[in-house]
Amino acid sequence: MSIDTRLAPARPFRVIGTGAARNQDVDLVECVACGRQGVTTFLEPDKRPLATIWWPMSESEAKAMRIYPHHFVRCIHCGHVFNKSFTYADVPYTRKSNLMFNQGTYWKGHLQAIRQLLLRSLPATPVVVEIGCGDGSLLREMAKSMPAGKFYGFDPNAASVTEDGVEFRGELFEPNTHLRQLRPDIIICRHVLEHLQQPMRFLEQIAVVASVGTTPVRMYLEVPCVDRAISICRLSDYYYEHNSHFTTSSLRAMLYRVGGVIESLDRYYCDEVLGAVINYPPERKMKEAAAETLGHLQSSQQALTNIGAQLDVLARRDVRVAVWGGTGKASSFMNLCGVDSNRFPCVVDSDSDKWNTYVPGTGQCIQSPNVLLHHPADIILIPMSWRARDIAQEMRRRGITCSQILIEHQMQLVDFESGDHPY
Repeated sequence: MSIDTRLAPARPFRVIGTGAARNQDVDLVECVACGRQGVTTFLEPDKRPLATIWWPMSESEAKAMRIYPHHFVRCIHCGHVFNKSFTYADVPYTRKSNLMFNQGTYWKGHLQAIRQLLLRSLPATPVVVEIGCGDGSLLREMAKSMPAGKFYGFDPNAASVTEDGVEFRGELFEPNTHLRQLRPDIIICRHVLEHLQQPMRFLEQIAVVASVGTTPVRMYLEVPCVDRAISICRLSDYYYEHNSHFTTSSLRAMLYRVGGVIESLDRYYCDEVLGAVINYPPERKMKEAAAETLGHLQSSQQALTNIGAQLDVLARRDVRVAVWGGTGKASSFMNLCGVDSNRFPCVVDSDSDKWNTYVPGTGQCIQSPNVLLHHPADIILIPMSWRARDIAQEMRRRGITCSQILIEHQMQLVDFESGDHPY
């Protein structure tokens, strides 16, 4: 199947007028869809109980339910609607799954169409992952059509069991772990993002892991669409468990913000649902950056080993060592490399404001460089290599001498006067 790569044109909706426009203050809150700041109040703030997760078993329990803050705002950039007072931890998903009504004739037709769309784009032996699979009905039907494939359903309320060709996992999907472990041909994420506190951040995690991988990660996303609800001022859509309410423009903005290739984006089920297929390919620049960072990590570990060994040798020799610099980068170096107060008690600094204070963490008293006139050092260690030339000049000006100045360079301590370095 050749998937339509064109973005679906937004179908027009009528916007109800409300009389004279009222000026609204813009709240500098970050949009959870596009990441930009600037929202305005969408519905008057109020407090209501949970609507679909907690099902009370008596009238008294129903009337005594805890109420939650509902302050729905809308992004002035992408049009996304979300509850800025939402807290994901307040929703007790562990007590009851957020089950959707899937028995309607038209809804079943929608599911069948989506299933066929996904099946036609898969290889003969696919690996399919569904995030928030619920009762697993979609995965079960897909597994029947492709029995040679591997199908995994993630849902914190699912029992960890394999049924009908599907391995159900009663846990949250962790991109950094499960993408590397399962290497899916497609990830299905239907009616999940609207429940998350930070949906864009979740997609970013998937995109980043995919970018440093070796194979593309394709996703099918599906969320409720509030284009019509906004246009006719329908009020029933906005309740606590649904933090996010996507418009066509806000879903598109979120997908562009995260990156990847949007293969299709369209409205389904009488324009009440948005569906999108996205491809997150490996990114050469990100892979190179990750590889470079790994190289730096390994080099830094080697540098600590080398410098630590050199400091051990200095501590065992019958020489007096002074460290020039006691705060900032000097303090960072001393704590990182183990320049402790027992072995290296002498610390001086050019800044008189620091004299008679103490090195953070290691505890040496920071003294005036003039102390080296009365108690000369054999070796002066300058942790801030880029300042070494200025300090050497200051030493000459003050009449301070030593046998050797050491600085950090290329994963070891080198001689400032005779060593090969750019300082």
